[in-house]
Amino acid sequence: MAGSGSPFPSQPHQEFLTIRISKLTLLNGLLAVMVVIALVALGFRGRAKSQTALASAPVASHPQVTVAGVPQPPPGGPRGARAEAIAALPVESEPSEPLPPVESQAPNAGAVDSAAPRPPEVTLVELRPRQIIYRESIVTDSAAAQPEVKQEDPPSQPADQPNQPAAPTPPAPNPPPARPATPAAPTMLNGAGATYPYPLYAKWFDDYHKVNPQVEINYQSVGSSAGVNALLRDRVDFGATDVPTFDEQLSHSRPPILYIPAVLGAIVPIYNIPGVSHELRFTPEVLGGIFMGRIVSWSDPAIANVNPGADLPNLSIAVIHRSEGNAATFVFTDYLSKVSADWKEKVGEGTAVNWPVGLGAKGDEGVAGMIRQTPGAIGYVDLLYAEQNHLHLGSVRNAAGNFVKASLHNVAEAAASVTELPPNTGISITNAPGRDAYPIASFTWLLVRKNSNDPVKVQDLAAFLDWMIEAGQLQAENLGYAPIPRKLAVQVRKMIAQIR
Repeated sequence: MAGSGSPFPSQPHQEFLTIRISKLTLLNGLLAVMVVIALVALGFRGRAKSQTALASAPVASHPQVTVAGVPQPPPGGPRGARAEAIAALPVESEPSEPLPPVESQAPNAGAVDSAAPRPPEVTLVELRPRQIIYRESIVTDSAAAQPEVKQEDPPSQPADQPNQPAAPTPPAPNPPPARPATPAAPTMLNGAGATYPYPLYAKWFDDYHKVNPQVEINYQSVGSSAGVNALLRDRVDFGATDVPTFDEQLSHSRPPILYIPAVLGAIVPIYNIPGVSHELRFTPEVLGGIFMGRIVSWSDPAIANVNPGADLPNLSIAVIHRSEGNAATFVFTDYLSKVSADWKEKVGEGTAVNWPVGLGAKGDEGVAGMIRQTPGAIGYVDLLYAEQNHLHLGSVRNAAGNFVKASLHNVAEAAASVTELPPNTGISITNAPGRDAYPIASFTWLLVRKNSNDPVKVQDLAAFLDWMIEAGQLQAENLGYAPIPRKLAVQVRKMIAQIR
């Protein structure tokens, strides 16, 4: 039958069939292998996803599940948080409860055998050194990426993990000794008032702060009137004045205000007479006549009679006085009111008066400057300013009939005549009795409330005043101020003792 006309020989046909069967078998085998490989790959992939979810879950999202006291993370959390959780495990600790199955922590991780054994607990502990290094490199990013989750009673972390975000760092077993308590803030005492004693006050306040660093004293040199007003308005702790005529204002103050004598000062006449360089003498009548405008020439017999031998020119007298209200004007006009009835009746005393004649200048420097520029001029300034600027100053006849040139000793002698210091008012010592007393002298006072609601400030202020009346008086003379006589200093200390 083979040769009956079949188009394919029998033997070639058998070989062709054999080849077709072999290719199909090969193809099926390859498909089977690929399926097996795919299944194996899927299995590993699912396990890898499970492990990744376990490592990346935030620590605090499942507080009910812990490993060695550390909350376990939910799926999808940053790997850094898991690394921190693992790093928090102390080497010597053991998990306090079993680790839940993988699918309970990562339900979306893929098909994973629920019965698959969890990693041994010791594996987490062994990863700790490596995770510490890894955490240091990503802790900032992981903290930024972690969502805000309300923490509920996070467990305490070991003391050697200072950067745990989930819980505050507990104190070290042996904390360092506590820092010494910070010293109390210094007491700040504020004062304002007289300008004349300002250089001395500035020195006193600075030196006292060195003795007692816990007390700082700030003083504004604004004038006696401004200082009294500031004290009455409770803007300062103490005032300062060279003027004893604020009794009407201060008498209504409650609590009472004490006048504490600080030092002594003086007002002196200065002049500019061409060709006359030696000291001139002035009687109360001459000074009163010049400033009233009745003695108008330096050659007037009233001046020549008390200055024999002086070559006084026939030169007009130009009176220079202070243009603003001030203590120097008060002291000078208070003296003129005591020695000249005409002055007392027509002008009187005060920090500012209606001058019968003359030109006004501001401050000691203004008066002295105008006198230098005006031949025949006369005026008055503080003793301290005259000495510091080497001005020509004259001597004045005192109540005892002696011509006395102002000096610290003679100014202190004017205060020596005072037998009692009134506590709640000032006292005038112009034209004071005493052989050597300079007649145009005055106290300068610190004004202090007798009682205060601030016990710390009142105690510190009283302590300063005690220092002032002792050590401070020794410095006064060096700066050109006359100190309080010793017998008066005893009375001053009794006044200070009343401050409460």
